[in-house]
Amino acid sequence: MISFWLLGCLAGALPCQEQDEAAAILVHEASDEGLQAMSAIVAAEGIDLDLVAAEPLLANPVCLYVCDDGSILVSETFRLHHGVTDMREHADWLDRELANRTVAERVAMFRELDPDNFDSYDDGEERLRRLVDHDGDGVMDESVVFAAGFSDPAAGIAASVLAHGDDVYYTCIPELWRLRDRDGDGKAEEREVLSTGYGVHVALLGHDLHGLRVGPDGKLYFSCGDRGFLVQTPDGVLDNTHTGAVLRCNLDGSELEIYATGLRNPQDLVFDAYGNLFTGDNNSDGGDRARWVQVVEGGDTGWRFEYQYIETPTARGPWNEERLWVPHFPGQAAWILPPIANLADGPSGLTWYPGTGLDESYTDHFFLCDFRGGASYSGVHSFAVEPRGAGFALGPVERFLWGTLVTDIDFGPDSALYFTDWVTGWNMTGKGRVYRARLADASSSAAMDEAVAEVRVRLAAGFGELDSGSLASMLAHRDRRLRQGAQFELAERGEQGSAALWGATKSSELFARMHGVWGLGMVGRSDRSVLPALRAALHDPEEEVRAQAARVLGDLRDTAAAEYLSAHLEHDTPRVAHLAAIALGKLGTPEAWALLARKLGEVDESDVVLRHALVMGLAGCASDEQLVGLLVASARGTRLGAVLALRRRGRPELAIALEDPDPLISLEAARAIHDLPLEDAAEQLAAMLERRVDSANGLRGHPVRVRAAIWNELEDGTLEGLRALAAFPEAPDLETTLDSFFLGPNRGDHYGARLVAEIEVPLDGEYVFWVCADDEAQVRLGRGDAGLEVVAEVPSWTAKRNWLVHDEQRSRPIGLRAGEVITLDVLHAEGGGGDHLTVAWTLPDGTFEAPIGAPPSAPPTSVETFDGGRALERRLLNQNLRLGGALHAQRVANYAATPGRPADLRAEALSHLGYWEDPPDRDRVLGDWRPLPRREALFIPELVVEIGRRDIGDAPAQVVDAWCSLVGSCGAREAQGLLRTWMTSRARPQSTALAALAALEQLGGDSFMADLKRALEDERGALRGAALAALGRRAPEDALPLLA
Repeated sequence: MISFWLLGCLAGALPCQEQDEAAAILVHEASDEGLQAMSAIVAAEGIDLDLVAAEPLLANPVCLYVCDDGSILVSETFRLHHGVTDMREHADWLDRELANRTVAERVAMFRELDPDNFDSYDDGEERLRRLVDHDGDGVMDESVVFAAGFSDPAAGIAASVLAHGDDVYYTCIPELWRLRDRDGDGKAEEREVLSTGYGVHVALLGHDLHGLRVGPDGKLYFSCGDRGFLVQTPDGVLDNTHTGAVLRCNLDGSELEIYATGLRNPQDLVFDAYGNLFTGDNNSDGGDRARWVQVVEGGDTGWRFEYQYIETPTARGPWNEERLWVPHFPGQAAWILPPIANLADGPSGLTWYPGTGLDESYTDHFFLCDFRGGASYSGVHSFAVEPRGAGFALGPVERFLWGTLVTDIDFGPDSALYFTDWVTGWNMTGKGRVYRARLADASSSAAMDEAVAEVRVRLAAGFGELDSGSLASMLAHRDRRLRQGAQFELAERGEQGSAALWGATKSSELFARMHGVWGLGMVGRSDRSVLPALRAALHDPEEEVRAQAARVLGDLRDTAAAEYLSAHLEHDTPRVAHLAAIALGKLGTPEAWALLARKLGEVDESDVVLRHALVMGLAGCASDEQLVGLLVASARGTRLGAVLALRRRGRPELAIALEDPDPLISLEAARAIHDLPLEDAAEQLAAMLERRVDSANGLRGHPVRVRAAIWNELEDGTLEGLRALAAFPEAPDLETTLDSFFLGPNRGDHYGARLVAEIEVPLDGEYVFWVCADDEAQVRLGRGDAGLEVVAEVPSWTAKRNWLVHDEQRSRPIGLRAGEVITLDVLHAEGGGGDHLTVAWTLPDGTFEAPIGAPPSAPPTSVETFDGGRALERRLLNQNLRLGGALHAQRVANYAATPGRPADLRAEALSHLGYWEDPPDRDRVLGDWRPLPRREALFIPELVVEIGRRDIGDAPAQVVDAWCSLVGSCGAREAQGLLRTWMTSRARPQSTALAALAALEQLGGDSFMADLKRALEDERGALRGAALAALGRRAPEDALPLLA
């Protein structure tokens, strides 16, 4: 392939292309590569493909929109790594990045931290290109730059385009643009910024503004990735700097509002025929999976921008540790709306079948692009969703197209699917294609051809020439585009249009009634006389019409509808009740609060979408005093709903729920206080740690001392590979002790482990052993001289605390005698990605210990669970660190010294004490920017010595090693004797000897050279090596002879 450098748009290559001398841009010449690539695309049965356009007509296509006249708008990027960077390339910027709160601060960061390259931040530009097929042969023959010059240092990647009427909407961080071609020459002469302030962070490439759609309410919807935004509007500031979101506004940009939050990188949005909004959200490459999300008004799906940079103790922090990305499971965090399903690996473009062009099997189907960086493993999924309560479940997923690196997809006016091909890799290639996927001639029918032709003609001609009667008839058309076009036209026609829409609400056709309701909702913003018709629609026999009427009446703040909405909340289906509850919240109906509270008690966790809506309603209707009173209600769901409503209001009174007998409600209150944060309740949360320590002292698991051995460089990550290692089982790379059968998470990749313990059986009866692991594990039981028997195993990876994936994870019931000593010998193998191991048992009395050696926990009845106690205790420890007084330090020290608490959390508590004087600016749980001043910490060394006197030496090695490090960092010289003992003790793991030596070096003093001498004479090679390195730092002249 011969490539050449062009100025602008390939001057002379095509009749209408023009030369732009602003920048040299690589675009490849025409070739047959596009046709060759098309031959490798596998399409669904009955689908034919055509090449519509290829380089040099376009290059680096990010997204497309097929206009009603058949022309195609394509957004091209020339800023990828040429003006738009990625935080993965600038790890040293992270603190500044986390602190940024405006676009101006981000640009200032570029200027200050990258001064030598700042001039290059406006090198590349984003372009919006228009492709036209003049001769009607289905192949584009003209390519014109519709708009260009988006190259400011603040600019991101232009990632969405939408044509609506005479306007073209275009997103390029930091702005949402409205463009207009006034003279019909195919170029935008008018540019208007509708809103600005998007992209306060650099984040990761592609986390930009996306998803432009006009909703059934006639408003403009779009999404922003987790680069966040701070947007000034006439009504105030929209501050959403920590996460991605969906926003909506009027078509002129007014009344901008946040619709939903908690997203990471939602690259497209789509409405179905019933006004439900959906998106695909990308994973974080941290062991989580991409999500298929129902975007519900007011919902928060849980992602926070800062999670991306958390690597320890669990990659992505609460996102993974608390399973926030997993579809709903009992006990999941209640403040989030979880995804419908985990779907795809790189969700990008998205569309929905409008009703014509394909066969009936595609009715109500979505088409989701899956961009994975290579054509052979990328393509387009097709699927539908099925109603489940107020939410949805995912139906069967099929591959519609596969073998193409597709970035976006859209239905054209000919009812064929058009999709853009990036060609290869993640970087700009100077190439790009647009393909068409259409129903094969042999698969079509005369009726379908007629319907397709009707849609094509009408979209091209528009709706303005039709009389109101014809438009009203079109509200029942099979194609959503014609229904919606007719609705929008009637909404603009004054009394005549309103009358037609009112009449449509009485039609025998479901879609006509729904579009009649939506159209009257548009009219009702300026003409309140339509409200009686909308109230009447609340009595429609179809739940969808009632649901949409409830939605619209809430949006219009029709207080006269409150009584009817309450009745539907009380007696109607979950679908209608969901939208009625949100509507009541918008109306702020005081009389509805008790009903909403009672419904929360009834629903509880059975329908999380409906629960969310009830919380929205309760937060809008109840007073603070009423919400506080509900914290002691008898129904669990009511109490939980009150916590969530108070969280929405930011009220510290929810601290009352910290004492709730239900641990999940207590945890939900703790999350709100810690995470938001609610500073007025911080002391109450911190004090809870003291009670946790007291209860831990009275509730212990059955004590075990686990000998753990680790072998690194296990290339294939299998148990077979572990057994084949020359060093197995005699020569591990690391030996340590644990106080429970738990390893990980995120210890590393490509390692094997063996955990062995002798356990005295506590009770007579039958025991069941359980195991979950990533990647493989095997539990072997030894009794007397009988040898080891495999009783449970993990043949392939499971998520943490995921006990029910494989039948082999659970042993048969095994009878054991009280006082009998058994041996558990567990093998574990880890390949790549996430890693963990937990071995549990169910005792004869029904107690479930997971892991063995820990306090009892919830039984393994759910496929997806998480350790709520761990989530709570990490927040309690961190809250005490943040408050920072002597009392708070004592609480943390007591926790660190308490046997039976998780070893890694005890070690984390010790590390907190090390930060007491100069706390970190990044929060240690959430990873967000929460700087604290330096403070007095003279009491810390004494506390550290006190911990050492409390049998710390009996703790697992992870705890002992952390205590040694703390002794050194805080200067606790009184502990030197214990350090020396542990450094030379052969009974302790080598890691403890190394930690003790490091601490002694930090403490220094005249006696350290004697310590070094003892370490240099030790038989353990790693300790001698560490001692030699220390000697080189302190007395290099003495070290040189030893190296000779």
